[in-house]
Amino acid sequence: MILSLNEQARLFLCITLAGALIAAVYDGLRIFRKMIPHNMLLIQLEDALYWLGMAFLLFFMLLQQNHGEIRFFVIIGAFLGMILYFLTLSPIINRISDKIVAIIHKIIITFITILLTPFRLVFMLIRKPVKKTDTFIRKKMKKVLQFCKGYVKIKKRNIRRNVKILFHKK
Repeated sequence: MILSLNEQARLFLCITLAGALIAAVYDGLRIFRKMIPHNMLLIQLEDALYWLGMAFLLFFMLLQQNHGEIRFFVIIGAFLGMILYFLTLSPIINRISDKIVAIIHKIIITFITILLTPFRLVFMLIRKPVKKTDTFIRKKMKKVLQFCKGYVKIKKRNIRRNVKILFHKK
């Protein structure tokens, strides 16, 4: 199907905007990764799913706008949209998102600190008595073990003597 120059310009603009949208969605994915750190396998899986979804989005747009025909200026428009987004809006959005992520982390840490403060106070109160009790129990256990060790030595001597008596022939 032959498109007029007007329709080609409109298609180029739509695809360029779609390219910018694709780049913006990837920025969202990068912000998500800043908030929750990922390992390499998960990052690669997310990227694969992202590009698969974006390929379907571009194909759907081409199907709607251009009856599924892939033209060279369409590919250039998509990449141009991504490049323009990454050169203009992405640095601004990344700086803002870094600040927002830092604020969210501080809020979460403050919330967790508030939740754990009563437990920390209780721990601080019972730490010394528990430590003293632990020391006392260790000393007593040491004495018991030393007593048991001595008792075992005595019993061992008695058993050896009895065995000698049993097997000693006179």
